[in-house]
Amino acid sequence: MSLRVIYFSPFKQGTALPSLLKMVRFSHPEVEFIPYEGKNTKGDVILCANKTKIDIRDDMRRVLFIGSIPTILKRKHMSDWDKIDHVLYLSDFVKKIVKSRYGKKTNSRTLFFGGLPADYDLNQVTGTRKIDGQIHFVSVAKWYKRPYKRLSQITELYNNYLKKEYPDSILHIIGVKKEREDGNTYYHRKSFHNSSVVDIFKKCHIQLIPTAFDTGPKTISESLHYRIPFVCSNNCAGSEYIDLLGKCGLEVETDPTIDSIKKYKSLDPLNHLSKFNKKQIPYENYFESIKEIVDNFEEYTSWKWNDNFNYKKQSDELYNALKG
Repeated sequence: MSLRVIYFSPFKQGTALPSLLKMVRFSHPEVEFIPYEGKNTKGDVILCANKTKIDIRDDMRRVLFIGSIPTILKRKHMSDWDKIDHVLYLSDFVKKIVKSRYGKKTNSRTLFFGGLPADYDLNQVTGTRKIDGQIHFVSVAKWYKRPYKRLSQITELYNNYLKKEYPDSILHIIGVKKEREDGNTYYHRKSFHNSSVVDIFKKCHIQLIPTAFDTGPKTISESLHYRIPFVCSNNCAGSEYIDLLGKCGLEVETDPTIDSIKKYKSLDPLNHLSKFNKKQIPYENYFESIKEIVDNFEEYTSWKWNDNFNYKKQSDELYNALKG
């Protein structure tokens, strides 16, 4: 009999839940996912995303997925925390912060894998890549609602540093409302069902992620699927991918480290008016890190999927967490 998983969350492309479900079914296609339709919904386990209060029978196994600290903070209290059997964290970065507020539970960490949502091919790119011709940089976010991802700093880094070193290079900004060109900078709309975005990703060489704060971010795993190295800030999960795979990217010390709920609240990195969103990032350090990857590009794309990080292992671990 297949495992019947009731999921309690809006199922929208671009959110974490579809990616998590896709991961489970990578090596367990028999798993059945059922949308929650009230307390009488039939299943073996309920998977909740970022909330614990669910009106369903108390004897059902409950697995909580936590991927968004801002979403968790909107909950004044996690009233059914004691009923959760297993917590799935998007990263060790988010786990450390959330556990400092809610305490210990049986848990595991999942780093998302797979390409962009519009790409249904789960066969990851293998083998060393080379830069032939123009260098293509990429940065992805819903910029109109996430200023803390630092679009203005990215364009300043490109115009004042990267373009001078690599005058023929291209910067792709994915996630704007209106497509346009500004010199060598191309602004693209982000559609989760648009194969053109996948094509852009496949030709890019380095992803830029100077975010003030990001619990994942999913774009790291998406870029690694296409074997694109990244340069990221210290308040995200980038270092976890580097620890698992080796030379797949570089982390730049950019902001005060956030490793607890107390620090998160005191620094308020996602506030639109905070100094985090407007500050000057260490441009020279970012430039040197990017140059290091460009100069040694084959080395930064020669990492191998290993016993500790591969698609099947993650699929099995998620399945076991759900099944119990």
